[in-house]
Amino acid sequence: MQSEDSGVVGGFQLRRKPVAQQSEEHYNASHSERVPNSIPSPELEPYQSPTDFSQNPWRINEGGYQSVPGAEHDTNVYHSDTRDIPPHPASMEGSINRGLSPNDGTQNFGRDHANLPSKASTPSSGSSTAGASDDRRDLTPKISEKQDPKPDGDLLLSWNATFLAWWQELIWCAISLISVCALYILLRHYDNRKLPDWPSGLTLNTVIALLATVARSAFVIPVSEGLSQLKWLWYRKQRTLKDFQDFDAASRGPWGSLQLVKTTKGWPLSVISMVVLVTAMLTSALTQSSVTYPERQVAILPSSPVARLVRFWNPMTVSWYSPYIKGATYDASIQAGLSHDSNTLYPFDQPGCPTTECRWRVFSTLAICTKMWNMTDQLTYNYNGNSSRFVNTGTPRSLSLPNGALANFAPSLTGLVSLNNGQTSLLPAAEVPQSAFFNFTVIFTTTKTTGAMEVMFYMCAQRYNVSVQNNVFSRTLIHSSAEVEEGTFLMPESTTSKEQVEVTTEAVTVPQEPGVAFPYGGTALTPLIESLSSAMNGTYPTTENERGRAPSRYLNVLDVVRRERNGTEKQLFEAVGNVTNNVARSLTNSLRDSLTTEQAYITGQAYVSETYVKVRWWWMTLISCQVVLSTVVLVAALIQARMAGLNVVKSSTFPAFFAIDSSEKKMLETRMAPMDVQEQDRYLGTKGLGQWRLRMQDNGWVLLRDQKEPGC
Repeated sequence: MQSEDSGVVGGFQLRRKPVAQQSEEHYNASHSERVPNSIPSPELEPYQSPTDFSQNPWRINEGGYQSVPGAEHDTNVYHSDTRDIPPHPASMEGSINRGLSPNDGTQNFGRDHANLPSKASTPSSGSSTAGASDDRRDLTPKISEKQDPKPDGDLLLSWNATFLAWWQELIWCAISLISVCALYILLRHYDNRKLPDWPSGLTLNTVIALLATVARSAFVIPVSEGLSQLKWLWYRKQRTLKDFQDFDAASRGPWGSLQLVKTTKGWPLSVISMVVLVTAMLTSALTQSSVTYPERQVAILPSSPVARLVRFWNPMTVSWYSPYIKGATYDASIQAGLSHDSNTLYPFDQPGCPTTECRWRVFSTLAICTKMWNMTDQLTYNYNGNSSRFVNTGTPRSLSLPNGALANFAPSLTGLVSLNNGQTSLLPAAEVPQSAFFNFTVIFTTTKTTGAMEVMFYMCAQRYNVSVQNNVFSRTLIHSSAEVEEGTFLMPESTTSKEQVEVTTEAVTVPQEPGVAFPYGGTALTPLIESLSSAMNGTYPTTENERGRAPSRYLNVLDVVRRERNGTEKQLFEAVGNVTNNVARSLTNSLRDSLTTEQAYITGQAYVSETYVKVRWWWMTLISCQVVLSTVVLVAALIQARMAGLNVVKSSTFPAFFAIDSSEKKMLETRMAPMDVQEQDRYLGTKGLGQWRLRMQDNGWVLLRDQKEPGC
């Protein structure tokens, strides 16, 4: 039994005959192909494949190449017996010119075996050359550039068959869409959340890069395959073969896509493809840029409470030693306030914070406040027994105020401070706070300035914003109020009893917190007033026992301001006010209710720094548009190929081998094609493989160099 080898190439089934039956072959060196001396055996049968281009053979036109839809090859004869001398163009008119037949209007795209030239009738080389030169224009197929015949209904693939032909690209589109959707879901889940701590060092950026890379790899494939299919539709009009190469290069990378935009002169599908392929290089980097990792403070556990004073009231019945204990406490607080630097505020008690960041809600507390007025214009200057409200030349013997406050001067003194308390306030009643409980006057003189002021202590309600940031404690005063109203409150019956009784007393209200009031009074103010009366009294330096108490401290502050800052009257008054305010703040720290309640403490929250995910959604625009544009290119290629009746070949290589009809390829090789086409496609010989050709062998194909016949 004889075996046969067969193969399918470009829509035809090629079968190799047994060696015994093979006819002697003649090697044609001019055309670089092996041809039999006679017409091939009928065993060379047509074979229709899904990628058959028999429906759209290419034709040479004056302007270039054009695919002709609706044409069918005549399979009676597949190869003519060509020799070294090309046939006369006139004798090939029936076989090369496959335009519309003048008789019946039908297209004849096959070769008429009856019209094939024979050896006897082959003209000489000279005559054939002349004939080719005279009749070359007549060889051009009569195909209109605007011809766009619609294929018959039986040539259109069904939608099911169309989708089946594009199933791989559709899957890649789905993969890119799923990847982008997964990206959106992932980012939406972790947006404004703590940075995930995944095992094996896996990070969120790694997952984002992975999904972006999958999406990029997926949406590039439909664009490349779509361009490969669209290149065949591009030849529905006359084009050069170089366009075919540009389409092929565009389907392979960004640079080729840029060249294709120039070749197609801004064809929309080429522009879209170029945008997708060029920007694909930035997909991963820009997608990862959509995520930032700022830091924020998050609460972890309650912090130490902040103590606040909710009442300053003691019952009328107290133990005999209670005033002495409290008086000693107040004396120490006054001295602490006096000794503190006058350029800074006396610090309040600092709460504990287990971390570097703690916050408390804004709260109100009962406190001791001070207020000061300038009384210099009410001073009376005494000069050797003569009193005057006006400053005269010389040093006054004494200074006095209308309420009886007096300061005596020695002639040798250059500075003096006199504190007086127990006198009636010089202020109008409307200016005196309702909760005031102690006032004193300050009369001072320096080498340049003489002045007087009145200072008043009163109960007030203060609102604070307390926080610890970077281990730095901050207590900001928001508002201070001294509005007073009477109310009934539950108070302890005595210092030794836990029983509560209703007591009517004054209370400081908080305007920002309706219903909140801080009661004060009873016997609580008595030891405080006694301590202040003892401290804020006397003259320095005339009285030696005043050293270390308030007068000496005030004079020291005034002297520092005068000498170091060359202080003005305003600066001297501010210095006295700072010292007095520090005394009030120190006393506020010492005021603690012996019967604490839950209202006496404000619990805050401790915070730690946390890195969280912040998504910048506008950075996701690029990858989203790329997926959409990739789908647009694929859908356009799918629909246009189906409507044109063109089989789906995409980037397959084999259709390109057989797309150009062999006779018209022969015209190019023998330089019998129209001059315009030869000029456009002259690169075929220079940019191809040169003298190398693919040769069919018994078991396949091999690349061999052409060999010229001897004497040629």
